[in-house]
Amino acid sequence: MAVNYYLSMILTVIVAAIGFSSPTCAGAKDSTAAVPVGGTKEMCTYRSITAKLGQYKAVLIEPAAVNTSVEKTEKTTDFLLKLKDIVNTAVEQSLRGTDRFQTVATKKSELQDATNSKYLICRPDVAVVYTNPNGARFMAGYGSGMSRIIMVLSLVDSESGELILKYTGWGRMYNDFGMALLDRIRTDVVDISGYFASLVKGLPD
Repeated sequence: MAVNYYLSMILTVIVAAIGFSSPTCAGAKDSTAAVPVGGTKEMCTYRSITAKLGQYKAVLIEPAAVNTSVEKTEKTTDFLLKLKDIVNTAVEQSLRGTDRFQTVATKKSELQDATNSKYLICRPDVAVVYTNPNGARFMAGYGSGMSRIIMVLSLVDSESGELILKYTGWGRMYNDFGMALLDRIRTDVVDISGYFASLVKGLPD
């Protein structure tokens, strides 16, 4: 019985380590923060071959969906709320900086006259993955482990639901989790949002 238990623990740690280091479980088009695509930036990018950005005058940014693999506690909830604000701000600033849209809105009421023309919806899907190499349990701010952020940013046609662009960005790995991680992870959020904005700027009119 003891042998089986330890074998089970070892397998659990191995599977978690493989999934954390290179979870190429989805293609770029189907990638989500929970099941992200891995590889080069190009491998993590999906572009619609028929989409023309010039037909869209506005983009509506939905509030970021954020999650984590750690145990849900009051501290974890507070961490995710602060991360959500960081992501929302970074994505909005990055899209404004593209100069590809007349209107960049975070609420539908802000679209005003833009609702009379076609507009895009930007959907940020974010996860912070934390792994404990001892395979015991996942906890916020306790024990040794590695953390990293995964951001999946998508542009979708508001009428047809057609996916125009999607990018899955991977942050750096940090030996930490909890509030101390926010300042470090902020740089990754800005970098990933900025790269996504460069992809938006590169789309044809």
